[in-house]
Amino acid sequence: MDRDELIFQVGYSARLERMTSTLLGRIDRGTSFAQLFLGASIFANVPNWLQYLIATLLCAITVFVIVYQPAVKQMLAAAQRDAYDCLLAKSRSLSEEEIAEQLGTIQKQDSAVLGALCNPAHLGECIRLDREPNVTLNWHERLVAWLAGDLPRIPTSRQAASD
Repeated sequence: MDRDELIFQVGYSARLERMTSTLLGRIDRGTSFAQLFLGASIFANVPNWLQYLIATLLCAITVFVIVYQPAVKQMLAAAQRDAYDCLLAKSRSLSEEEIAEQLGTIQKQDSAVLGALCNPAHLGECIRLDREPNVTLNWHERLVAWLAGDLPRIPTSRQAASD
């Protein structure tokens, strides 16, 4: 890989880990809120069938949190993002071989990312590096990228030039 492609890969990986970390953090906070809200609503004066529904939802959310552990995975993704950001910051003073070597080392610890984040991260990195984007986002990718806090938008000057 040449230097530009290595820099793109480091930036793409950092963006992907940042989006993963943000999304998992929001999932963790959302499930915590739902657990507290549903747990408190058990004491409300509601029909039995609604209490059973609330209890079922509460159990399902709790099982999800225990099995998937979004808070733990969020922290691991944040640590990976920091490693990529550090490599990106010092990449100007490193040779191509050093960047490739450190990139390979960091990538061994990458998070399991949601596939719907890959194209938005790629598009965002193309925009950051002023490259012509070669992906378009469908509605699902846009929604997940928005939830992950990084819905990339092509600058209006570039849109006008391509029309």
